[in-house]
Amino acid sequence: MKITLMHPPLDDPTLPYHSTAYLTGHLAQNGFTEVSMRDVNIEFVNYCMETQSVENYYAEAERLIREFEGQSALTFAEQEEYYTLWATSRIDSTDIARAAAGMRDKEAFLDFPAYLKNVNVILRYFNFLGSLSYPAEISNFRQMSRARFSIYNLTDLNNSDLRAKACRPFARFFDERLATDPELNDTDCFGISIVYDHQLIHAFYLAEALKKRWPDKLLLLGGTSISQMYKHMRDKTQMKRFFNLCDAIVVGEGETAITEIAAVEGDFSKNKFIPNLITYDRQRDEIQLPQAIHYENVAALGTPLAFVPLA
Repeated sequence: MKITLMHPPLDDPTLPYHSTAYLTGHLAQNGFTEVSMRDVNIEFVNYCMETQSVENYYAEAERLIREFEGQSALTFAEQEEYYTLWATSRIDSTDIARAAAGMRDKEAFLDFPAYLKNVNVILRYFNFLGSLSYPAEISNFRQMSRARFSIYNLTDLNNSDLRAKACRPFARFFDERLATDPELNDTDCFGISIVYDHQLIHAFYLAEALKKRWPDKLLLLGGTSISQMYKHMRDKTQMKRFFNLCDAIVVGEGETAITEIAAVEGDFSKNKFIPNLITYDRQRDEIQLPQAIHYENVAALGTPLAFVPLA
């Protein structure tokens, strides 16, 4: 079974998070080598800063502004979205490309004044992308709700229309790049590791988009954010609400779980006691929760494998 482990947007793009490297290393130690790691966050960030992408996003903003201006009246939310689109500054695509190149060049990166200038350009541009994400916003590579919705409300979090609006820039990236990605097409199992709460909306959009594109492929959710959600959820059976997006959820540490999932090739009927795994029988409306949370013996785990970025 070929597995692709993903770090989803939106997050600080400076370095890839280490969770997928730990999982991949443990899989390799147990003989499962058909595993790839994808930092979808940095792929998306790089895509956004390509000249053609910048121009496409600016054109999309102007189209939305014209649509608002053509209406006889606007609701409060429409007024707020219109103002955000209208008021957010545009940065020349050449300046964005120069700033991105400066962040990839060691000498420019270590020049602190130049570094600050480049960071400021990129953050201002992603602030603009946030205006395309209403009712969400983007600040310092974090998606913000500004109290227009709550990622801690299960109804909001599971709202497909809300996700589509909040992830409008990412949707273009998915359609243009990920939907036709040969590696993803050859994958049997997607694993999305949601580390931070500010990744939740994009991670769930990614899960939904992958399931629509490849409905027969196994999709797993895991990571610190969703594990904390499970830990603090009073009625843990409510985790079943996420199974419109996935086939299973791993809560807590995932090295043993992902290895045992690989061993049964995603057929959970062959092992109903995979640690830290949540599964759901849709026909019977029965959710199977972990009897106890399994904690790994770190000394016995495989050595994390280095992340190799796409060329």
